[in-house]
Amino acid sequence: MIAIAIVTFLLFLKVIDPGFYGEVMSACRHAQKNALDMDAALEAVSDFMQGQITLGEEIGTDEQPDPDGDTSTTGEESSPTSTTPPMGGGDDDFTDVEESPLDADSIQALCVHEFCLPTQGPLSSGYGMREDPFSGEMVMHGGIDLDVPTGTQVVAVMDGKVVRAGESEDFGNIIVLQHGDSLRTYYAHCHELLAEQGAQVNKGDVIARSGSTGKSTGPHLHFEIRINNKRINPLWLLDGVD
Repeated sequence: MIAIAIVTFLLFLKVIDPGFYGEVMSACRHAQKNALDMDAALEAVSDFMQGQITLGEEIGTDEQPDPDGDTSTTGEESSPTSTTPPMGGGDDDFTDVEESPLDADSIQALCVHEFCLPTQGPLSSGYGMREDPFSGEMVMHGGIDLDVPTGTQVVAVMDGKVVRAGESEDFGNIIVLQHGDSLRTYYAHCHELLAEQGAQVNKGDVIARSGSTGKSTGPHLHFEIRINNKRINPLWLLDGVD
């Protein structure tokens, strides 16, 4: 709830006092210019505005379960359990995922990472409402589509861990990377997956080859960025997309 209150306050502040809003964002950028992950940047906002308040599970802390599902023990051995729904449901569906309340300025201020492009190709479909090519209904498109031929290299936009590498009814062949506790990137409709689940990858590593698997009308890469499983517009953080 603290994180939601912070976001609400920032958006309200941006309207009533743009000058002070700019100072808040500048202070956060300066304080976290060497931050390693999104959680540290979000904590900087909390520190700046509320004074060393722990954001806790709303944002994600070291107390949260690891993406692999490793759990702490209390003297008895327990089997690891996954904290992520299986492919094709919940976390990995096109639908039933909320959009982040953060706006472009807030996201850019909080995220200190430099992303590279996931693949080289023109934008064929942007983030936002569009006509579903299968049903004809207006639906939310929670990522961007990059028009590339089958077999084009797909790379990790930043360092991370492969938490999903498999098939989904909607996404087809998909890789999901975890970056810190809060941030995930999704690479969908791939022809071939080259990185295995559990692998650590570096920014720019080839993790897949593009294709047209799943619900797809032709070869392309569908790319998403989610913070706490809430989608944001990838173009807010990617430079060089035509």
